[in-house]
Amino acid sequence: MSDISTIEEKYSEECSIKNLQRNPRNSNLRDLLLNGYLWNEIRENETLSIDLKIDPEFRKTVSKKHPALEDITSNTLKIEKLIATDGKLKSLIELPEKRTTRSSWKRYCIYTDYGYWSPINFKERIDNEVAKKDNSTEYYKALVAIIQNNGDALRDAFLKFCTELKEHVGGDDWELSNDEAAKEHWKNKYEILLKKLENQKLENQKFIRRLSNKIDYASVPDLWNDEIASKEFEDSFLEEILYISNKDRYKNDVVERIENLFDNVRETNFNEKSTKELKKSLEDALKNTDIEDIFVKIKSERR
Repeated sequence: MSDISTIEEKYSEECSIKNLQRNPRNSNLRDLLLNGYLWNEIRENETLSIDLKIDPEFRKTVSKKHPALEDITSNTLKIEKLIATDGKLKSLIELPEKRTTRSSWKRYCIYTDYGYWSPINFKERIDNEVAKKDNSTEYYKALVAIIQNNGDALRDAFLKFCTELKEHVGGDDWELSNDEAAKEHWKNKYEILLKKLENQKLENQKFIRRLSNKIDYASVPDLWNDEIASKEFEDSFLEEILYISNKDRYKNDVVERIENLFDNVRETNFNEKSTKELKKSLEDALKNTDIEDIFVKIKSERR
C-alpha cells in the first residue's frame, strides 16, 4: 500500500480538495472518489520502543526466548512489554488495564492501494465504530507519563533484559552484550524517545488518539494528474467491489449502496464484469445521480 502522506504532499499544491469544482450530476468515478476519505491503519505505538540491533539470523527464533519478545514483529522491544515482564519494574509501576474491543469500521470502506476509501457521509459511522475500541486512551496516557518520569528504572530493566537475552542472540558477538554498550545504546535511544514525546506535546490529544485507535484518515488527493497513480487507485477500488460483490456473505455498506445504483441489480452480473466494464456501468449510473444521495438515502433491502 502506498504512503498516503507522501501522496498528499506530492499533490497538495495543485489539487486541494476544497478547491475542486464538482458537478453533483453528470459525475464520473473521479468525482465519486474525491467525495471521500482514505483511512489507514497505523503503528504509532512502535514509537514507544527501543531498537535491539539483533542480527537477522536470530530474529525468527528469538521471540520465543524471552517473554518481553512474545509478540515481536521487528527488531525492537516495546517498552510496555518491558514493564509487563520485569518483576521489579512491574511492582514499581502500575499501568491501567488495556482492553481490546473488536470494531467493524471496515464495512464502511473499500480497500484500495492507497488506503481504505469511504464516502464523506460515512465518516460519522466510522468514528462511532472506532469509538467502540477507543478504550485504551488512559492506558497510553499513563504509558507516556511512565516513560517520561521513570528513566532510571526503565534503564535498569533494559540492562537486565539484555543480560537475559545475550545467550540467545549470539553471545558476545551481539552488539548489546556488553553492559557499557547497552547503557550507551539505551541513553541515546531514550533521549531520542523523550524528544519525540516532547515534540508531540502540542498535539498530545491527537498523538494519544492515534496510539489508541490505530487508524487515521485524510482527504482524497487528486491523483488524476498522474496517469499511473490514478489507474492504480481506480483499478484497486473497482477490483475490491467486484471481489466483495461476489462473496456469498458480506456486510459492506459501500458496495451495497453502489449496487443499488443500478436499476436491475438482479440482471447485473458483477462476476462477469471486468474493472473496465464496471467503471463504465458505474459512470453511466452516476450521470443521473447526485453523489451525496448515494450514501445518505435510507439503505434499501438487497434485491
